Amino acid sequence: MIVLSSAYVCGEDAGLIQEKPFPLGKAKKGTEMKDIDIEKKLVDEKLRKLHSEHAEGSAVTAMGEMLLVHYSRDTVPLVFIRPPMVTSTYQEPFPGWIEGVRTIDGVAFGYAKGKLKHFPFNPQLIVDVIPADMVINALIVAMLEYANQSTTSEIIYHVGSSLRNPFKFSNLNELFFLYFTQNPLIDKKGKPIKVGEVTAFSSMASFRIYMAIRYSLPLKV
Repeated sequence: MIVLSSAYVCGEDAGLIQEKPFPLGKAKKGTEMKDIDIEKKLVDEKLRKLHSEHAEGSAVTAMGEMLLVHYSRDTVPLVFIRPPMVTSTYQEPFPGWIEGVRTIDGVAFGYAKGKLKHFPFNPQLIVDVIPADMVINALIVAMLEYANQSTTSEIIYHVGSSLRNPFKFSNLNELFFLYFTQNPLIDKKGKPIKVGEVTAFSSMASFRIYMAIRYSLPLKV
C-alpha cells in the first residue's frame, strides 16, 4: 500500500530529522501516550473554532498513519511518501500548473496582488517545498519498486529538497519580485499591478512593533 502523507513530523525540531512511523498514541513531545479517540475529538473542537485546514490535514494524516501502522503491520506492506509543502509543477503537464490556493500559494497570490508588503520571516530560514509533478514521480517509482515485494516493516520516503538543495526565504523573496515584475497580475481596471520587495521581520516582536506604529497609532490620533 502506497500512502501519500502530509503528516507534520518535524515540529519545532532542527537539524536532520529521522523519518519514522508514528506509534499509535505517541505524542510528538514527551513520553506520555495519548488516547487517539480523545485527541481526535479535541482536534475537531479546536478546528471548529480556528477553521484551520492545514492543521486539520496534518493532524488527521498523522492519526491515519498511526492507525495504518498499528492495524496493518505484518499484514499489508506499507510505503509512506511524505512531501513537504507541495507547489506548482516543474514540468508536467506544463511548468507552473496549479489547482487551488493552499499553504505557500496564498503568500504568492497576496504578494502578486500587491497586498503583501511586510512579512515576519527569517531570510536565512529554509523553506522545504516540492513541485507537484516531482511528488507524483516519487509515487510512481515507489509503486514500481515495491509492487512485487513483501515487507513487514514500514518504508518511509521524505520527498523534499531542504538537505541537498536548500531553498531559503530570501530566495523566495527574490523570485517573487523578479517573476511578478516581469509577469504582473492585471487589476480590475486592466492595469498591471506593481509589486516591490517584501520587508522582512526576523522576529514577531519586531513585526508587532512595526504594525503598532504603522497602523494602530494613526487610528488613535
